[in-house]
Amino acid sequence: MRKLYTQTLALGLCCLMVTLAGAQPAKKYFTGDNTGKKELDKISRPAERATRDMEDLPAVTSLKKFAPAIGNQGQYGTCVAWSSSYAARTISYCVQRNITDPVKINAAAFSPGYLYYQVKGVDDNNCSGGANIEKALQTLTSKGDVLKSENIPDCSTSIDFSKDAKAKDYAIKAFTKLTDTYGSISKNEISAMKKSLSEKKPVVISLKCFSSFFGVAGDGAWTPKPNDANQGNHAMCVIGYDDTKFGGAFEVMNSWGNGWGNRGFVWITYPQMQQYGNYAVEMMDREAEQPEIKGTMDFVLLDGNTMPVTRAKITTRSITVEDDNKADYSSYRFKENYAGGTAFKIKFSINAPVFVYVFSVDDKGVLSKLFPYASDVSAAINSANATVYLPSETKHARLNNDAGNENICVIYSKKQIDFEGLMNNVVKAPSKMYETIMDTFKEQIIPVKKIVFGDESISFSSKANENEMVCFFMNMGHK
Repeated sequence: MRKLYTQTLALGLCCLMVTLAGAQPAKKYFTGDNTGKKELDKISRPAERATRDMEDLPAVTSLKKFAPAIGNQGQYGTCVAWSSSYAARTISYCVQRNITDPVKINAAAFSPGYLYYQVKGVDDNNCSGGANIEKALQTLTSKGDVLKSENIPDCSTSIDFSKDAKAKDYAIKAFTKLTDTYGSISKNEISAMKKSLSEKKPVVISLKCFSSFFGVAGDGAWTPKPNDANQGNHAMCVIGYDDTKFGGAFEVMNSWGNGWGNRGFVWITYPQMQQYGNYAVEMMDREAEQPEIKGTMDFVLLDGNTMPVTRAKITTRSITVEDDNKADYSSYRFKENYAGGTAFKIKFSINAPVFVYVFSVDDKGVLSKLFPYASDVSAAINSANATVYLPSETKHARLNNDAGNENICVIYSKKQIDFEGLMNNVVKAPSKMYETIMDTFKEQIIPVKKIVFGDESISFSSKANENEMVCFFMNMGHK
């Protein structure tokens, strides 16, 4: 009897030891970024900025005073929603309104639960499937988001459709990627990220998340370890940088609660971002106030001189008048005819976030799209002080050898337009370019009398609300 008891006890201990040995600790932190090359390639990149735009960046920049309290995604794969909605969207909204009171910031925080519900897979009932950033930003643009105070659960299986009307009020204008190649971030792209942050735009990133990242210490420093296990890709929000911190590092807001890292934040050095970063994106927000928009455009010859112009004030009947109050549009005419083969580049600048569109039609009705200059380049110039060169700062275009005239249309719009649709309409009636544009954007084009145009230089300034645009033309003759 004693022997049987001993054997039973031994068997019980053995089973207990096997159970303990096979038990796995519960995972404390979760990731959830499913973005890959295919999804990143769908996101347009911004036009290349002039070299001077990227110089003299401040050594330290922080948007932390605009950030909501650190949240916790818990055991859900919702990092894409937390980084883009709760973090970046909230920070951008508060920047636009200069909200720095923590109570007011938290009241203005956006809902990761609403966004994740819109972008998760149809079978992802437990919110563990993750999401991709392109779909999330597309949703923030087309549908918007609601405030977190709407009390939508972080993992929801249904949402009242009435919330959608509220979400539309908080839609963003557009979004662009700051990095071209998925899975790697270059030194120049590090500078682009810093430039965005210096212009008070939060940046959403994805990081290859290794086991060592779970244990970031209280100073916020992350030290990857040899043979680190990759735990998936994790989306977070960059809220600042410091060139002196750890040799130069970005401060990043996470969604793992304030018990992780430096009260929920981590410093990722520039080399770490290059090695472990997957991508970086930014959003173009609606402005709380509508600043006066000012722009310039120069046609620069190979020798550095600007092609001289003069402005004509034209009516719908193609009559030149002297009074802006009687004119329907402005047309800049080049004072000289230039020979075929003449090399030039276009330099334009803007003082506020806008969408820029430029195209031309020649005497034969051939339409040429000048800006955006590539299918993967965005029309959005998301800056309060930007200079862009076409075709680039170091390259020139050349006039063709066919004598004739080029009629060029330039649109600076506060909202995105259907540019392809507009050009298709112009192709049908190229000789009526002005009429086609006026018919398409009748209610949006700001009247000439409300715009201050330069007479001997291509420049303008005007008040413009969220739905308005400045439109003008140029006529270039070549021989």
